Amino acid sequence: MRVLFLDTNIFLQCRPLAALPWGDLAVGDELLLLIPRPVQKEIDHLKQDGNRRRADRARKASAFLRKLILSSDNTMTLREHSPKVQISLSPPIPAGRATSPFLDMSQSDDRILAELLAYVQGHPAGPAALLTNDTNPMVTAKRLDLDFLVIPDEWLLPPEPDERDKRISELERRLTQYERLAPVINISVTVGNGGTISSAKLTVRIHPALSSEQIEGLLAMARKRHPIATDFGEDTPAHPPTALGTLASSNILARYEGYEWKYQAPSKEEIAKYKETDYPAWEAKLESLLQKLAARLEFPTRQATVAFIVDNKGSVPAENIVVEFETHGGILFEPNRGTSKEKENLEEIALPAPPKPPHGAWVRKPRATAFSITRSLSVELATAAAREANLAPFMRSTPGRLLDYAVPRLPVMPPSRDRNEFYWKNGKPSKYTDRWTFECTEFRHQVHSEHFNLPLFIGKKDASDKGAIICTISAKNLPEPVRFVVPLFIEREQCDTVGVATTLIQVS
Repeated sequence: MRVLFLDTNIFLQCRPLAALPWGDLAVGDELLLLIPRPVQKEIDHLKQDGNRRRADRARKASAFLRKLILSSDNTMTLREHSPKVQISLSPPIPAGRATSPFLDMSQSDDRILAELLAYVQGHPAGPAALLTNDTNPMVTAKRLDLDFLVIPDEWLLPPEPDERDKRISELERRLTQYERLAPVINISVTVGNGGTISSAKLTVRIHPALSSEQIEGLLAMARKRHPIATDFGEDTPAHPPTALGTLASSNILARYEGYEWKYQAPSKEEIAKYKETDYPAWEAKLESLLQKLAARLEFPTRQATVAFIVDNKGSVPAENIVVEFETHGGILFEPNRGTSKEKENLEEIALPAPPKPPHGAWVRKPRATAFSITRSLSVELATAAAREANLAPFMRSTPGRLLDYAVPRLPVMPPSRDRNEFYWKNGKPSKYTDRWTFECTEFRHQVHSEHFNLPLFIGKKDASDKGAIICTISAKNLPEPVRFVVPLFIEREQCDTVGVATTLIQVS
């Protein structure tokens, strides 16, 4: 027969004793439950406890103890079989019995263990243990080499609300009801085509600027690949570029059509312009590109786009809502993403093509006395076109001028704002800035998400490896502002500008 000494929490925190599955703890057909004297005193004391829930349970336990004490042998049967369960009062400690030095008899838990220790010493054959849910008596029992069992979680009653709990529940109910009358703002963040993120890593490729010596070396390489021309075809060749092969046969056909072949060598002015203007201008363009190459290579890697998705999951619209974005850590909002200047920076970088040198060429020139059907037809078509062009202004302008006088011009009215759309507050910034603000008169609930695509630029002044975007949303009927922070981690990768420039020259 197993003997279990009951701790106070079996009466205060568990279901009724008769309803517990004692068979889970029995080792045979019988189980004896003993109530130590310190437990009896603590139950009697807790009847007047300020905690209503605990006091009610203590009074029920005290009523049970009264029945037990008034029974003939201080014993009651909770269960008749499988196993048979009896409950009684713990026997007192025999006079003169020494206690362990580990026990402090001024403590209730230690006095319970003292009764268990005395019982084990007087009944060495039967298994006896402490049944408790408290950690402290478990530790002491272990030091005394006494057995203990932990009350199973399934035996515990769900916590019952007291007056304070009821007040808290009522306040929570009112708060929930109040929140139902307010917008519920939800914010999520994405980068690129990926899913929702809580932080983002941005990579900047650092390209060092080319030095004067490096630029001069690269220019010399480009000059060697595209040297300045010296042969301009100033001497007249023997034949024109025709399949007929000879100048005589070529000119027979040319005279029939009213033309003749003549070789035209480049003029001294054209050659001088090529040598003194065009080729030096190409060198200057190439030098300018090499000076700006590092910045053009690096600029696109300093750009990123982060999208904030804002939803109103509440039951009412958000009135006069303001959405403010703020950057930190040297990160700025880029004002004019998509302009021609930016497109130029983002296009594939290519070196300027060298100028084509002037060169002599065979040309067909009209003969002054020759008859040409083609030439006569061209003159007639040109004459007809001129005649039509002279009459066209009168035909086009008259109706338009009459209409201008007949219909008064109305003033152009600015378009009215849609109360459900977001607009820039105080206008869109025209410069790089660390703050963007939007506003909407009425952000509808459970209709659609609002996407804010934020073009970011990682500046050079602040070399911090960490940054952040903070989104703050406030509204007239929002109980408190919603704040969402996205940490940004900046990784800088060193690159070879000279290598890129050399490759560009080699493939040009």
